[in-house]
Amino acid sequence: MIAIVALALVLIGARVLTVGTSRYRGLDNAIPTEPVPGRVPTVTGFDLHRNRLDLPGDLRGATVAVVAYTQRQQLDVDTWLPYLIDLERRVPELTVYEFPTVPPMGVAGQEYLDGVMRAGIRDPGARSRTVTLYVDVAAFNAALGFSSTSSINLAVLDDAGAVRWSTSGRYSDPAATALEQAVLDTL
Repeated sequence: MIAIVALALVLIGARVLTVGTSRYRGLDNAIPTEPVPGRVPTVTGFDLHRNRLDLPGDLRGATVAVVAYTQRQQLDVDTWLPYLIDLERRVPELTVYEFPTVPPMGVAGQEYLDGVMRAGIRDPGARSRTVTLYVDVAAFNAALGFSSTSSINLAVLDDAGAVRWSTSGRYSDPAATALEQAVLDTL
């Protein structure tokens, strides 16, 4: 009897976590079937302070988008952060965002995932730059010109959301030099 009740709770919980798979807090993040290549699609996310970010409309100056797809990829993101935070400090027109990018799920699942991240990230700056995107990952990647989710992807975006430069993987000095030049060329 206990096993049946436990199974029922698991199934009900799974249903709650998947209800409303294309909406997040009343927002439809469906990416057009033919997004503009080389441009961030129109999507909305919320940072870990629960502030809304509309892409590409809220982009200003140059933006470095660090896109990760799994929690373990945070280790690769962390190789870039000291450099990117310093660059953001040196270039006031630059904004750095971390975009954990995951498939759509129900509101309860999204609130749970955001809550887990919020609990694990105490730094206010990190909370402000972390914006989870619940989107069709393949379509999002195709729009930005990313070919894989097996490693993190980085892009320099202009204020219209056009990709000006991109790379993938862990920090390297040559990639950092190229990224910085792309940022300066974008401004």
